[in-house]
Amino acid sequence: MIFNDINNPNIKTGQIKLPPFPNNAVIKRIDVSRGEDFWILTDENKLYHWSTILKQMTFMRRNVTDFSIGSDGTAVYINQNNEIYIRNLYVYSWDKIDDDHHTHRTISLCDHRTIFTTNDYADFNKGVYHDEFNTYNWESVDDIGYYYHIYCAYHDHSLWIKDRYNLIYKYINKNKHTPLAEIPFDYIKVLSENYAIGIDYYFRLWKYIEVQIEKTDQFIEVQPYPLRILPSGIIIFSVLCLPYDQNNELLLKQKSLNGWIMGLSLKNEQRNCDQQVRGIPYPENPKKIDIGRGEDIWFLTDNDELYHWSPIIKHLIYKDSNVLDFAVGSDGTVVLIKKDNEVYIRTIHANKWESRISDGQFKHQKISICDYNMIFTTDSENHFIKGIYDIKTDRYDWICVDCKNDYYQISCAPHDYSLWIRGDGDYIYRYISNNKHIVRSEALFKYIKALSDQHAIGIDNTNDLWEYKDGNWQWKNKNVKSASINYAGGEIFIIYY
Repeated sequence: MIFNDINNPNIKTGQIKLPPFPNNAVIKRIDVSRGEDFWILTDENKLYHWSTILKQMTFMRRNVTDFSIGSDGTAVYINQNNEIYIRNLYVYSWDKIDDDHHTHRTISLCDHRTIFTTNDYADFNKGVYHDEFNTYNWESVDDIGYYYHIYCAYHDHSLWIKDRYNLIYKYINKNKHTPLAEIPFDYIKVLSENYAIGIDYYFRLWKYIEVQIEKTDQFIEVQPYPLRILPSGIIIFSVLCLPYDQNNELLLKQKSLNGWIMGLSLKNEQRNCDQQVRGIPYPENPKKIDIGRGEDIWFLTDNDELYHWSPIIKHLIYKDSNVLDFAVGSDGTVVLIKKDNEVYIRTIHANKWESRISDGQFKHQKISICDYNMIFTTDSENHFIKGIYDIKTDRYDWICVDCKNDYYQISCAPHDYSLWIRGDGDYIYRYISNNKHIVRSEALFKYIKALSDQHAIGIDNTNDLWEYKDGNWQWKNKNVKSASINYAGGEIFIIYY
Protein backbone atom coordinates (compact mmCIF):
# COMPACT_ATOMS: atom_id res chain seq x y z
CA MET A 1 0.00 0.00 0.00
CA ILE A 2 1.05 3.58 -0.61
CA PHE A 3 0.61 6.77 1.39
CA ASN A 4 0.58 9.66 -1.09
CA ASP A 5 1.13 13.24 0.05
CA ILE A 6 -1.73 15.04 -1.68
CA ASN A 7 -0.06 18.38 -0.89
CA ASN A 8 2.72 17.48 -3.35
CA PRO A 9 2.69 20.11 -6.13
CA ASN A 10 3.29 17.38 -8.72
CA ILE A 11 -0.06 15.81 -7.87
CA LYS A 12 -3.26 17.43 -9.08
CA THR A 13 -6.65 16.81 -7.53
CA GLY A 14 -9.90 17.88 -9.05
CA GLN A 15 -11.94 20.32 -7.01
CA ILE A 16 -15.59 21.18 -6.64
CA LYS A 17 -16.89 24.65 -5.99
CA LEU A 18 -17.75 24.88 -2.32
CA PRO A 19 -20.98 26.59 -1.25
CA PRO A 20 -20.95 29.58 1.10
CA PHE A 21 -20.33 28.53 4.69
CA PRO A 22 -22.20 30.08 7.64
CA ASN A 23 -21.12 33.64 8.38
CA ASN A 24 -17.90 33.90 10.42
CA ALA A 25 -17.96 30.16 11.06
CA VAL A 26 -14.77 28.31 11.88
CA ILE A 27 -15.10 24.84 10.38
CA LYS A 28 -14.04 22.10 12.77
CA ARG A 29 -15.08 19.06 10.75
CA ILE A 30 -16.55 18.19 7.39
CA ASP A 31 -18.02 14.86 6.30
CA VAL A 32 -19.67 13.71 3.10
CA SER A 33 -21.70 10.73 1.97
CA ARG A 34 -22.45 10.52 -1.75
CA GLY A 35 -22.13 13.29 -4.30
CA GLU A 36 -22.50 16.66 -2.58
CA ASP A 37 -24.32 15.32 0.48
CA PHE A 38 -21.94 16.99 2.90
CA TRP A 39 -22.18 18.28 6.44
CA ILE A 40 -20.02 20.62 8.52
CA LEU A 41 -19.47 21.10 12.25
CA THR A 42 -18.31 24.51 13.47
CA ASP A 43 -16.22 25.49 16.47
CA GLU A 44 -19.45 26.61 18.09
CA ASN A 45 -20.60 22.97 17.90
CA LYS A 46 -23.30 23.79 15.35
CA LEU A 47 -24.11 21.22 12.66
CA TYR A 48 -25.04 22.32 9.12
CA HIS A 49 -26.12 20.43 6.01
CA TRP A 50 -25.70 21.55 2.41
CA SER A 51 -29.00 21.35 0.51
CA THR A 52 -28.34 20.76 -3.18
CA ILE A 53 -31.93 21.74 -3.93
CA LEU A 54 -32.10 24.92 -1.87
CA LYS A 55 -28.46 25.70 -2.70
CA GLN A 56 -27.71 26.80 0.84
CA MET A 57 -26.27 25.61 4.14
CA THR A 58 -29.08 24.53 6.45
CA PHE A 59 -28.70 24.69 10.22
CA MET A 60 -29.54 21.31 11.73
CA ARG A 61 -28.47 21.01 15.41
CA ARG A 62 -26.51 22.73 18.15
CA ASN A 63 -24.38 21.34 21.03
CA VAL A 64 -22.86 18.72 18.71
CA THR A 65 -19.46 17.30 19.72
CA ASP A 66 -19.06 14.72 16.93
CA PHE A 67 -21.06 13.42 13.99
CA SER A 68 -20.90 10.94 11.11
CA ILE A 69 -22.69 10.40 7.78
CA GLY A 70 -23.30 6.92 6.39
CA SER A 71 -23.08 5.84 2.77
CA ASP A 72 -26.90 5.53 2.75
CA GLY A 73 -27.32 9.12 3.96
CA THR A 74 -27.91 8.24 7.62
CA ALA A 75 -26.80 11.09 9.88
CA VAL A 76 -25.90 10.62 13.57
CA TYR A 77 -24.33 12.89 16.16
CA ILE A 78 -23.19 13.00 19.78
CA ASN A 79 -24.30 15.90 21.95
CA GLN A 80 -22.55 17.53 24.89
CA ASN A 81 -24.21 15.06 27.24
CA ASN A 82 -22.53 12.15 25.42
CA GLU A 83 -25.87 11.01 23.97
CA ILE A 84 -26.44 9.78 20.42
CA TYR A 85 -29.13 11.13 18.11
CA ILE A 86 -30.14 9.99 14.64
CA ARG A 87 -31.98 11.96 11.97
CA ASN A 88 -35.50 10.61 11.54
CA LEU A 89 -38.04 10.65 8.72
CA TYR A 90 -39.24 14.17 9.61
CA VAL A 91 -36.09 15.80 8.17
CA TYR A 92 -35.47 18.30 10.96
CA SER A 93 -36.28 15.91 13.82
CA TRP A 94 -33.79 13.68 15.60
CA ASP A 95 -34.30 10.66 17.86
CA LYS A 96 -32.18 9.66 20.83
CA ILE A 97 -30.93 6.10 20.23
CA ASP A 98 -28.39 5.28 22.97
CA ASP A 99 -29.47 3.19 25.97
CA ASP A 100 -27.94 5.38 28.73
CA HIS A 101 -25.62 2.49 29.69
CA HIS A 102 -22.71 3.74 27.60
CA THR A 103 -21.16 7.17 27.27
CA HIS A 104 -19.97 8.26 23.83
CA ARG A 105 -17.21 10.62 22.69
CA THR A 106 -16.56 9.82 19.00
CA ILE A 107 -18.81 8.21 16.41
CA SER A 108 -18.66 6.52 12.99
CA LEU A 109 -21.03 4.48 10.84
CA CYS A 110 -21.09 2.83 7.44
CA ASP A 111 -24.88 2.81 7.18
CA HIS A 112 -27.91 2.70 9.47
CA ARG A 113 -27.33 -0.92 10.51
CA THR A 114 -24.26 -0.48 12.73
CA ILE A 115 -22.84 2.48 14.68
CA PHE A 116 -19.37 2.53 16.27
CA THR A 117 -18.35 4.80 19.14
CA THR A 118 -15.60 5.35 21.69
CA ASN A 119 -16.00 6.87 25.16
CA ASP A 120 -13.90 8.89 27.62
CA TYR A 121 -12.25 5.65 28.78
CA ALA A 122 -11.21 4.80 25.20
CA ASP A 123 -13.53 1.79 25.09
CA PHE A 124 -14.86 0.40 21.79
CA ASN A 125 -18.70 0.30 21.69
CA LYS A 126 -21.12 -0.82 18.99
CA GLY A 127 -24.83 -0.26 18.34
CA VAL A 128 -26.66 -2.73 16.07
CA TYR A 129 -30.05 -1.83 14.60
CA HIS A 130 -32.99 -4.13 15.47
CA ASP A 131 -35.55 -3.74 12.70
CA GLU A 132 -38.49 -5.37 14.47
CA PHE A 133 -38.31 -3.04 17.48
CA ASN A 134 -36.78 -0.07 15.64
CA THR A 135 -34.08 0.24 18.31
CA TYR A 136 -30.30 -0.05 18.60
CA ASN A 137 -28.81 -2.73 20.83
CA TRP A 138 -25.59 -1.46 22.39
CA GLU A 139 -22.65 -3.56 23.47
CA SER A 140 -19.06 -3.10 24.57
CA VAL A 141 -16.75 -4.65 21.97
CA ASP A 142 -13.51 -4.03 23.88
CA ASP A 143 -13.01 -2.23 27.18
CA ILE A 144 -9.39 -3.37 27.60
CA GLY A 145 -7.60 -1.78 24.64
CA TYR A 146 -7.34 1.95 23.89
CA TYR A 147 -9.55 3.26 21.08
CA TYR A 148 -9.60 6.98 20.43
CA HIS A 149 -11.64 6.71 17.25
CA ILE A 150 -13.25 3.97 15.14
CA TYR A 151 -13.70 4.48 11.40
CA CYS A 152 -16.00 2.28 9.32
CA ALA A 153 -15.20 1.87 5.61
CA TYR A 154 -18.17 2.36 3.31
CA HIS A 155 -17.31 -0.18 0.62
CA ASP A 156 -16.39 -3.28 2.62
CA HIS A 157 -17.27 -2.32 6.23
CA SER A 158 -13.70 -2.92 7.36
CA LEU A 159 -12.72 -1.03 10.50
CA TRP A 160 -9.79 1.31 11.04
CA ILE A 161 -8.88 2.57 14.49
CA LYS A 162 -6.82 5.33 16.09
CA ASP A 163 -5.09 4.44 19.36
CA ARG A 164 -3.96 6.55 22.33
CA TYR A 165 -0.82 7.57 20.43
CA ASN A 166 -2.96 8.59 17.43
CA LEU A 167 -1.41 5.84 15.31
CA ILE A 168 -3.59 4.16 12.69
CA TYR A 169 -4.40 0.44 12.48
CA LYS A 170 -6.72 -1.92 10.67
CA TYR A 171 -8.92 -3.63 13.22
CA ILE A 172 -9.02 -7.44 12.90
CA ASN A 173 -10.29 -8.29 16.37
CA LYS A 174 -9.67 -6.92 19.83
CA ASN A 175 -6.39 -8.86 20.07
CA LYS A 176 -5.08 -8.21 16.57
CA HIS A 177 -4.58 -4.81 14.91
CA THR A 178 -2.44 -4.30 11.78
CA PRO A 179 -0.29 -1.11 12.00
CA LEU A 180 -0.56 1.19 8.98
CA ALA A 181 1.66 4.17 9.78
CA GLU A 182 4.46 5.18 12.12
CA ILE A 183 3.30 8.80 12.46
CA PRO A 184 0.24 10.07 14.36
CA PHE A 185 -2.86 11.24 12.53
CA ASP A 186 -5.45 13.78 13.65
CA TYR A 187 -8.22 12.41 11.42
CA ILE A 188 -8.88 9.79 8.76
CA LYS A 189 -11.76 8.97 6.43
CA VAL A 190 -12.04 5.43 5.07
CA LEU A 191 -13.71 4.05 1.94
CA SER A 192 -12.35 0.50 2.02
CA GLU A 193 -9.63 -1.69 3.49
CA ASN A 194 -7.29 -0.34 0.80
CA TYR A 195 -8.50 3.25 0.35
CA ALA A 196 -8.51 6.14 2.83
CA ILE A 197 -7.41 9.70 3.42
CA GLY A 198 -5.86 11.14 6.57
CA ILE A 199 -4.70 14.45 8.05
CA ASP A 200 -1.58 14.42 10.19
CA TYR A 201 -0.69 16.87 12.95
CA TYR A 202 1.24 19.06 10.49
CA PHE A 203 -2.06 19.61 8.63
CA ARG A 204 -0.87 17.55 5.66
CA LEU A 205 -3.42 15.52 3.75
CA TRP A 206 -2.44 11.94 2.85
CA LYS A 207 -4.07 9.30 0.68
CA TYR A 208 -3.69 5.58 1.40
CA ILE A 209 -4.36 3.52 -1.69
CA GLU A 210 -3.31 0.52 -3.70
CA VAL A 211 -2.76 2.06 -7.13
CA GLN A 212 -4.34 0.06 -9.92
CA ILE A 213 -4.19 1.13 -13.56
CA GLU A 214 -6.97 -0.41 -15.62
CA LYS A 215 -6.88 -1.13 -19.33
CA THR A 216 -9.69 0.73 -21.08
CA ASP A 217 -10.19 2.54 -24.37
CA GLN A 218 -8.27 5.53 -23.00
CA PHE A 219 -5.82 3.79 -20.67
CA ILE A 220 -3.20 1.15 -21.35
CA GLU A 221 -1.79 -1.26 -18.82
CA VAL A 222 1.49 -0.33 -17.16
CA GLN A 223 4.12 -3.07 -17.50
CA PRO A 224 7.26 -2.19 -15.52
CA TYR A 225 10.67 -3.72 -16.03
CA PRO A 226 12.52 -4.91 -12.92
CA LEU A 227 13.67 -2.25 -10.54
CA ARG A 228 17.31 -1.52 -9.91
CA ILE A 229 18.66 -0.29 -6.59
CA LEU A 230 21.74 1.84 -7.20
CA PRO A 231 24.66 2.04 -4.72
CA SER A 232 23.31 5.44 -3.68
CA GLY A 233 20.16 3.76 -2.49
CA ILE A 234 17.95 5.09 -5.30
CA ILE A 235 15.49 2.64 -6.85
CA ILE A 236 15.06 3.07 -10.60
CA PHE A 237 12.64 1.29 -12.87
CA SER A 238 11.75 1.59 -16.54
CA VAL A 239 8.21 1.35 -17.85
CA LEU A 240 6.75 0.60 -21.24
CA CYS A 241 4.83 3.57 -22.62
CA LEU A 242 2.70 4.91 -19.77
CA PRO A 243 -0.77 6.28 -20.56
CA TYR A 244 -0.42 10.00 -21.35
CA ASP A 245 -3.04 12.52 -22.38
CA GLN A 246 -2.50 15.31 -24.88
CA ASN A 247 -0.96 17.51 -22.17
CA ASN A 248 1.72 14.91 -21.46
CA GLU A 249 0.23 13.98 -18.09
CA LEU A 250 0.47 10.47 -16.72
CA LEU A 251 -3.06 9.39 -15.95
CA LEU A 252 -3.91 7.05 -13.08
CA LYS A 253 -7.54 6.04 -13.24
CA GLN A 254 -8.86 5.96 -9.71
CA LYS A 255 -12.20 6.21 -7.98
CA SER A 256 -13.06 9.51 -6.33
CA LEU A 257 -13.19 9.60 -2.55
CA ASN A 258 -16.65 10.95 -1.69
CA GLY A 259 -16.27 13.48 -4.48
CA TRP A 260 -13.36 15.24 -2.76
CA ILE A 261 -10.45 13.52 -4.47
CA MET A 262 -11.18 13.38 -8.16
CA GLY A 263 -9.29 12.81 -11.40
CA LEU A 264 -5.84 12.29 -9.93
CA SER A 265 -3.04 12.84 -12.45
CA LEU A 266 0.72 12.86 -12.05
CA LYS A 267 2.73 15.32 -14.12
CA ASN A 268 5.52 13.55 -15.99
CA GLU A 269 8.67 15.46 -16.83
CA GLN A 270 9.80 13.26 -19.70
CA ARG A 271 7.87 12.82 -22.93
CA ASN A 272 9.59 9.58 -23.92
CA CYS A 273 8.06 7.62 -21.06
CA ASP A 274 11.36 5.84 -20.47
CA GLN A 275 11.85 5.84 -16.71
CA GLN A 276 10.60 7.07 -13.38
CA VAL A 277 12.81 7.50 -10.32
CA ARG A 278 11.83 7.25 -6.68
CA GLY A 279 14.21 7.81 -3.80
CA ILE A 280 13.96 4.87 -1.43
CA PRO A 281 17.15 4.34 0.59
CA TYR A 282 18.08 0.96 1.96
CA PRO A 283 20.23 -0.01 4.94
CA GLU A 284 23.88 -0.92 4.68
CA ASN A 285 24.56 -4.48 3.49
CA PRO A 286 20.97 -5.63 2.85
CA LYS A 287 20.55 -9.36 2.24
CA LYS A 288 16.77 -9.65 1.90
CA ILE A 289 13.93 -7.42 0.75
CA ASP A 290 10.21 -8.18 1.07
CA ILE A 291 7.12 -6.14 0.32
CA GLY A 292 3.40 -6.37 0.99
CA ARG A 293 1.32 -3.83 -0.90
CA GLY A 294 2.51 -0.68 -2.65
CA GLU A 295 5.66 0.57 -0.88
CA ASP A 296 5.32 -1.41 2.36
CA ILE A 297 8.99 -2.42 2.07
CA TRP A 298 11.12 -4.21 4.66
CA PHE A 299 14.85 -5.05 4.66
CA LEU A 300 17.03 -7.56 6.50
CA THR A 301 20.76 -6.83 6.66
CA ASP A 302 23.85 -9.04 6.85
CA ASN A 303 23.99 -8.00 10.52
CA ASP A 304 20.55 -9.58 11.02
CA GLU A 305 18.87 -6.22 11.61
CA LEU A 306 15.34 -5.52 10.36
CA TYR A 307 14.32 -2.16 8.87
CA HIS A 308 11.04 -0.75 7.53
CA TRP A 309 10.71 1.93 4.87
CA SER A 310 8.08 4.48 5.92
CA PRO A 311 6.54 6.18 2.87
CA ILE A 312 5.21 8.92 5.15
CA ILE A 313 8.32 9.79 7.14
CA LYS A 314 10.45 9.07 4.05
CA HIS A 315 13.21 7.23 5.84
CA LEU A 316 14.10 3.80 7.17
CA ILE A 317 13.04 2.79 10.67
CA TYR A 318 15.03 0.27 12.67
CA LYS A 319 12.73 -2.48 13.95
CA ASP A 320 14.66 -5.39 15.50
CA SER A 321 17.93 -7.34 15.71
CA ASN A 322 19.02 -10.98 15.76
CA VAL A 323 16.57 -11.76 12.95
CA LEU A 324 17.10 -14.94 10.91
CA ASP A 325 14.22 -14.46 8.47
CA PHE A 326 11.03 -12.42 8.05
CA ALA A 327 7.98 -12.11 5.80
CA VAL A 328 5.34 -9.46 5.04
CA GLY A 329 1.70 -10.39 4.48
CA SER A 330 -0.68 -8.78 2.02
CA ASP A 331 -2.67 -7.39 4.96
CA GLY A 332 0.43 -5.72 6.44
CA THR A 333 1.14 -8.43 9.02
CA VAL A 334 4.88 -8.84 9.63
CA VAL A 335 6.37 -12.01 11.12
CA LEU A 336 9.97 -12.93 11.85
CA ILE A 337 12.18 -15.70 13.13
CA LYS A 338 14.86 -14.71 15.61
CA LYS A 339 18.10 -16.51 16.43
CA ASP A 340 16.30 -18.48 19.13
CA ASN A 341 14.43 -20.15 16.21
CA GLU A 342 11.10 -18.89 17.49
CA VAL A 343 8.44 -16.92 15.58
CA TYR A 344 7.44 -13.36 16.52
CA ILE A 345 4.73 -11.08 15.13
CA ARG A 346 4.30 -7.31 15.00
CA THR A 347 1.86 -6.27 17.72
CA ILE A 348 -1.07 -3.89 17.91
CA HIS A 349 1.57 -1.32 18.93
CA ALA A 350 3.30 -0.21 15.73
CA ASN A 351 6.89 -0.36 17.02
CA LYS A 352 6.72 -3.39 19.29
CA TRP A 353 6.90 -7.14 18.81
CA GLU A 354 4.94 -9.67 20.81
CA SER A 355 6.59 -12.31 22.89
CA ARG A 356 7.00 -15.34 20.69
CA ILE A 357 3.91 -16.84 19.03
CA SER A 358 5.51 -20.23 18.37
CA ASP A 359 5.34 -22.91 21.04
CA GLY A 360 8.95 -24.13 21.23
CA GLN A 361 8.44 -27.54 19.63
CA PHE A 362 10.13 -26.62 16.29
CA LYS A 363 13.39 -24.86 15.40
CA HIS A 364 12.08 -22.52 12.71
CA GLN A 365 14.46 -21.41 9.93
CA LYS A 366 12.49 -19.87 7.01
CA ILE A 367 9.10 -18.15 7.09
CA SER A 368 6.25 -17.11 4.80
CA ILE A 369 2.81 -15.58 5.30
CA CYS A 370 -0.23 -14.63 3.21
CA ASP A 371 -2.04 -12.86 6.04
CA TYR A 372 -2.40 -13.14 9.81
CA ASN A 373 -4.55 -16.29 9.63
CA MET A 374 -1.78 -18.66 8.64
CA ILE A 375 2.03 -18.77 8.89
CA PHE A 376 4.30 -21.27 7.12
CA THR A 377 7.84 -22.16 8.12
CA THR A 378 10.54 -24.74 7.51
CA ASP A 379 12.53 -25.98 10.48
CA SER A 380 16.09 -27.17 11.10
CA GLU A 381 15.13 -30.67 9.90
CA ASN A 382 13.57 -29.31 6.68
CA HIS A 383 10.04 -30.11 7.81
CA PHE A 384 6.94 -28.28 6.57
CA ILE A 385 5.45 -26.41 9.59
CA LYS A 386 2.20 -24.43 9.76
CA GLY A 387 0.84 -22.05 12.39
CA ILE A 388 -2.94 -21.44 12.39
CA TYR A 389 -4.44 -18.47 14.23
CA ASP A 390 -7.20 -19.30 16.73
CA ILE A 391 -9.35 -16.22 17.26
CA LYS A 392 -10.94 -17.65 20.41
CA THR A 393 -7.67 -18.15 22.25
CA ASP A 394 -5.71 -15.44 20.38
CA ARG A 395 -2.80 -17.78 19.74
CA TYR A 396 -1.27 -19.84 16.95
CA ASP A 397 -1.53 -23.62 16.92
CA TRP A 398 1.56 -25.20 15.34
CA ILE A 399 1.62 -28.50 13.47
CA CYS A 400 4.05 -30.37 11.26
CA VAL A 401 2.28 -30.67 7.91
CA ASP A 402 4.93 -32.94 6.38
CA CYS A 403 7.76 -34.46 8.41
CA LYS A 404 8.88 -36.92 5.70
CA ASN A 405 9.78 -34.86 2.62
CA ASP A 406 12.40 -32.11 2.51
CA TYR A 407 11.25 -28.46 2.36
CA TYR A 408 13.83 -25.67 2.13
CA GLN A 409 11.41 -22.80 1.63
CA ILE A 410 7.63 -22.29 1.42
CA SER A 411 5.98 -19.30 -0.26
CA CYS A 412 2.29 -18.57 0.26
CA ALA A 413 0.69 -16.76 -2.70
CA PRO A 414 -1.55 -13.95 -1.38
CA HIS A 415 -3.86 -13.82 -4.42
CA ASP A 416 -5.20 -17.37 -4.12
CA TYR A 417 -3.39 -18.87 -1.09
CA SER A 418 -1.66 -21.48 -3.24
CA LEU A 419 1.67 -22.77 -1.92
CA TRP A 420 4.97 -22.89 -3.78
CA ILE A 421 7.89 -24.79 -2.31
CA ARG A 422 11.61 -25.10 -2.83
CA GLY A 423 11.98 -28.78 -2.18
CA ASP A 424 14.04 -31.83 -3.01
CA GLY A 425 17.18 -30.86 -4.95
CA ASP A 426 16.33 -27.12 -4.75
CA TYR A 427 13.74 -27.49 -7.51
CA ILE A 428 10.55 -25.43 -7.47
CA TYR A 429 7.21 -27.14 -7.00
CA ARG A 430 3.56 -26.25 -6.60
CA TYR A 431 2.43 -27.91 -3.37
CA ILE A 432 -0.84 -29.86 -3.66
CA SER A 433 -0.49 -32.29 -0.77
CA ASN A 434 2.27 -34.20 1.00
CA ASN A 435 2.10 -36.81 -1.74
CA LYS A 436 1.65 -34.51 -4.75
CA HIS A 437 4.02 -31.73 -5.79
CA ILE A 438 3.78 -30.31 -9.33
CA VAL A 439 7.22 -29.55 -10.80
CA ARG A 440 7.60 -25.93 -11.91
CA SER A 441 11.28 -25.85 -12.91
CA GLU A 442 14.15 -28.01 -14.07
CA ALA A 443 16.65 -25.44 -12.83
CA LEU A 444 17.89 -25.13 -9.26
CA PHE A 445 16.60 -22.15 -7.23
CA LYS A 446 17.64 -20.58 -3.95
CA TYR A 447 14.60 -18.33 -3.43
CA ILE A 448 10.97 -18.08 -4.53
CA LYS A 449 8.26 -15.43 -3.99
CA ALA A 450 4.75 -16.31 -5.19
CA LEU A 451 1.76 -14.10 -5.95
CA SER A 452 -0.64 -16.74 -7.26
CA ASP A 453 -0.77 -20.24 -8.68
CA GLN A 454 0.41 -18.81 -12.02
CA HIS A 455 2.62 -15.89 -10.98
CA ALA A 456 5.90 -15.87 -9.06
CA ILE A 457 9.49 -14.70 -9.15
CA GLY A 458 12.57 -16.72 -8.27
CA ILE A 459 16.34 -16.44 -7.98
CA ASP A 460 18.24 -19.43 -9.33
CA ASN A 461 21.52 -20.83 -8.03
CA THR A 462 23.50 -18.67 -10.46
CA ASN A 463 21.87 -15.50 -9.07
CA ASP A 464 19.67 -14.91 -12.11
CA LEU A 465 16.17 -13.52 -11.50
CA TRP A 466 13.23 -15.17 -13.28
CA GLU A 467 9.52 -14.41 -13.46
CA TYR A 468 6.95 -17.19 -13.88
CA LYS A 469 3.65 -16.32 -15.59
CA ASP A 470 1.08 -18.82 -16.85
CA GLY A 471 3.53 -21.64 -17.42
CA ASN A 472 6.43 -19.60 -18.80
CA TRP A 473 9.68 -18.63 -17.07
CA GLN A 474 11.10 -15.32 -18.32
CA TRP A 475 14.64 -14.20 -17.52
CA LYS A 476 14.68 -10.76 -15.86
CA ASN A 477 18.16 -9.94 -14.52
CA LYS A 478 21.49 -11.23 -13.25
CA ASN A 479 23.65 -10.84 -10.12
CA VAL A 480 20.54 -10.63 -7.95
CA LYS A 481 20.99 -11.03 -4.20
CA SER A 482 17.33 -10.68 -3.19
CA ALA A 483 14.04 -9.69 -4.81
CA SER A 484 10.39 -9.26 -4.02
CA ILE A 485 7.21 -8.40 -5.91
CA ASN A 486 4.39 -6.27 -4.57
CA TYR A 487 0.82 -7.47 -4.14
CA ALA A 488 -0.44 -5.78 -7.32
CA GLY A 489 2.22 -7.67 -9.28
CA GLY A 490 3.39 -4.61 -11.19
CA GLU A 491 6.76 -3.95 -9.56
CA ILE A 492 9.71 -6.17 -8.82
CA PHE A 493 12.14 -4.83 -6.20
CA ILE A 494 15.74 -6.03 -6.51
CA ILE A 495 18.91 -5.98 -4.41
CA TYR A 496 22.06 -6.66 -6.44
CA TYR A 497 25.36 -8.14 -5.41
